[in-house]
Amino acid sequence: MLFDLDGVVIHPWGFRDQLAREYGITPEMTVAFFRGPFVDCVEGRVDVLDALPPYLTAWGWQEDAATFVERWLAAENAPNHAVLAIVRALRAHGLPCFAASTQERRRARYLAHDMGFATAFDGLFFSCDLGVMKPRPGYYAAIAAA
Repeated sequence: MLFDLDGVVIHPWGFRDQLAREYGITPEMTVAFFRGPFVDCVEGRVDVLDALPPYLTAWGWQEDAATFVERWLAAENAPNHAVLAIVRALRAHGLPCFAASTQERRRARYLAHDMGFATAFDGLFFSCDLGVMKPRPGYYAAIAAA
């Protein structure tokens, strides 16, 4: 069984909402980053800390990129406990469960280790490790090969 993380196993968008509410950084302001350089981050070619600085300046962010990422990770850590209970039940009945997600390296490691998904699932498939993001065909081909 393959589970998506953001929107299924994790309640998403906490940081997006926090940015708008507390810093005046709206989704419209960030779309160029997330549709542009962030693609290289989630496909494992660029570190997000290298890609972010010019955008943070344009958004009026007053702190460094590392602080931005720390706050992002802390805000996007709301697991869906009902779904995780289903994962535990399926695994207890012998059905292997995997997580598949488009993630950059820092968040992927945070999800795996800090949030405990490395032990909650039988395996994790992150786009940054596979070199291709969902829904591109190569993403699912890499998972199928594994």
